[in-house]
Amino acid sequence: MAEVIHFYSVTDEHGWCSNFAPYPIKARGRTWPTTENDDYWGDGGDGSGSNMLGRLLMELREAANFVSEA
Repeated sequence: MAEVIHFYSVTDEHGWCSNFAPYPIKARGRTWPTTENDDYWGDGGDGSGSNMLGRLLMELREAANFVSEA
């Protein structure tokens, strides 16, 4: 859980949670591979992919926002 919370930055100049987008995720000493060219987890490189990782991250942001407003 601490790894996920680490990525939420309220002081980022581009806005809350913007640091999810441009950087690979690093947790427990490992770097998760980027997925931009993956057809399922990324956008397929040409926008035709499912971008499931992006959708999952949007759900996490929404859930975190809901909790912070409660």
